[in-house]
Amino acid sequence: IGGSRRGHERRRQRGVSDVRTNAEQATERERDQGDGEECASYDDGDHLFRPVLELADCVEGWAAWQWVEGEPTEDRWAETFDVERAFHRALKGIAWPDFLDRRTDPWWMGAAVARGERDANVPDADANLVMPLVDRLLAARRPGELPSQVIHSDIGGNVPFADGLPPAVIDFSTMYRPAGFALAIAAFDAITWINADPSILRLLGDVDELDQLLLRAAILRLVVAGELYHGQHGRLAHGMASFDRTVELILGRLNSPQARTSS
Repeated sequence: IGGSRRGHERRRQRGVSDVRTNAEQATERERDQGDGEECASYDDGDHLFRPVLELADCVEGWAAWQWVEGEPTEDRWAETFDVERAFHRALKGIAWPDFLDRRTDPWWMGAAVARGERDANVPDADANLVMPLVDRLLAARRPGELPSQVIHSDIGGNVPFADGLPPAVIDFSTMYRPAGFALAIAAFDAITWINADPSILRLLGDVDELDQLLLRAAILRLVVAGELYHGQHGRLAHGMASFDRTVELILGRLNSPQARTSS
C-alpha cells in the first residue's frame, strides 16, 4: 500500500531524458498531474528535475523530464524537511492551477474527504477494514483556517541526495493545500511505511496545527488505500496494521494534555 518509496531507481542519472505517457504517469505517480499545465517548473535554486521542452512540449499529454542524480535516504529527515520547506516557500503565491479542476482521482478524493469537502466512498467490500479508522479520525477532526497554496503532495520519498549536489525534488504531485500538509504527509508516510521513529515529528515543531494535518494525511492515505486496493482484501488487510499503529499515535497526540488546539 505504501507508495512513497516507489520509483527512486528511475532518476539516478543526470542528463538523460525520461519520456512517459500520461497513462504511465497516472499509474506511477498517482494521477496527480493534468495534461499540460503541470509542465511548468518551479525552482528556488534547489536541484530540481525540469521538463525538457525542446524534446517534448507537453504534446498530447507527453512530456520529457531530466533525470537527476541521487537517492532518497531514511536517515536524513531534518535535511529532507528543510528541503521541503524551501520548496514550498518557492511555490507560495502561485495561483490555483486550472488542471486541478479536472481531477477525480483517488488522491484528490482522499484529500477532499480529509478536508471535509466530501464523504468517504470506500467500496463496501473493503469498508469494514478502512472505515472504522476513517470514522475515528473524522470524529477527531477540527476546523482549520490555514492558508492553502500549491504543494507537492508526495514529497517525502522524492527528495534524493547525491554527493556534491544539492538535494533534488522530483515527481511533483500537485495539490492546493496548506504547506504544512505536505510535511505532514511526508512524516505520516515515513512513520507508517518505513518505520521511521515518531520522534521525527519533533523536527516539525514549526508547523501550525501539525496534529490536525497529520490526521488529515491519515484520512487521505486510508481513503486512497480503500479505492486503489478494492478487491485485494488480503493486501489491504496486511496494510491496516501499519495504519493502525500510526493512527493510534496521531489520536494519542491529539488527546494528550500537550496537544495543539485547532482554530
